[in-house]
Amino acid sequence: MQLLATWNCRIWDYERPDDFYAQATQSAKSVTVFGAMARGYLFGPYFFASTVTGDSYRAILAEFLIPDLLERLDVDFEEVWFQQDGAPAHVSNETKAFLVQTFLTRVISRDFIHDLTPCDYYLWGVVKEMVYRDRIIHSVSELQDAVIQAFNVIRTDKMDHVNRAMQAIRSRMQKCVLLNGSQLPHC
Repeated sequence: MQLLATWNCRIWDYERPDDFYAQATQSAKSVTVFGAMARGYLFGPYFFASTVTGDSYRAILAEFLIPDLLERLDVDFEEVWFQQDGAPAHVSNETKAFLVQTFLTRVISRDFIHDLTPCDYYLWGVVKEMVYRDRIIHSVSELQDAVIQAFNVIRTDKMDHVNRAMQAIRSRMQKCVLLNGSQLPHC
């Protein structure tokens, strides 16, 4: 997720899913953040020091996410499936090799099996809405603090939404197949 001067996202509201509004942009401050959801946990936020490359992405996975998964999830790691979007750093040859070495065939991503991620259709829109609601961001550190605060609010108050997003993966994949892989409507 990159929070820039302009951003485009949809925010899903479970009570009024068709009620959307547009808001003017904020500032040109930006940070690049990695976050993940799994079995009732929200992992992150993990911040990138600069532009996301295959090397920096793999470092976040190896140094932060995978140790957090091993520590928190009460499952055999061989049961864990890894799902990501198809950003270039995520599907570089080195990253694909790392993911196959770590998760074997349990990877869902572009150039793997599917490309439908709950972080894209739930998490990032909610985080952006919380970060930019009723405030103007003046610095990168203020933006990072706002992202951390948003993750903490989601962890304490919205984990039922995270769990519903995770449970919706199968139905979203089925809808994608019915639409021959085209973009899903608000669902």
